[in-house]
Amino acid sequence: MNIPEIHTHDIDAENRIIYLHGGDPVDGCEPGVDYRMSSKFIKNLNILTLSSKDPIFIHMNTIGGEWSYGMAIYDAIKKCPCHITIVAYSWARSMSSIIFQAADRRILMPYACFMVHWGTYSDSGHYLTVKSGMEFGQKTEKMMLDIYSEKCVDGPFFKSQNMNVQDVSKYIEDKIITKSDWWLTAEEAVHYGFADQVF
Repeated sequence: MNIPEIHTHDIDAENRIIYLHGGDPVDGCEPGVDYRMSSKFIKNLNILTLSSKDPIFIHMNTIGGEWSYGMAIYDAIKKCPCHITIVAYSWARSMSSIIFQAADRRILMPYACFMVHWGTYSDSGHYLTVKSGMEFGQKTEKMMLDIYSEKCVDGPFFKSQNMNVQDVSKYIEDKIITKSDWWLTAEEAVHYGFADQVF
């Protein structure tokens, strides 16, 4: 095990482990999913994928963050030919709850929580620019619901209700509209199919 490699580059190549977390604090807070996290993660994932098709283990500990960079991480995991397990610490919330869904095996630590919401949007400039951005935001909402519902349809709760993917998507959408931020314990996240197990 190369300790400096792990702390500097967030990868343990020998044991096929990647650490997914924010970089240096911004105003004392973890910066979340951004271009630095995304770029480093994709490099590390490619390094492990090119060396072997053995399973990869990801330790994730991040608050969430920017949509596009998070979806870059999501796509990289989904397209990876290796079996990938993600263990989420602290929480899987907002963008990190979406990244979490890309794994073949999704594990929450016992006191980790799970949260889904629409996220936040801000813009400025010409009103057509803002309008265009808001329209795209509506598309990302549907993408997010599709990602959740395709996984959750096999969860214990939705299977017991004989719900299809469209029913599940509507259920999750209604929860977000009602609660704005839908918070779940690790056990509740497994119950609804957002996670496979609690560690």
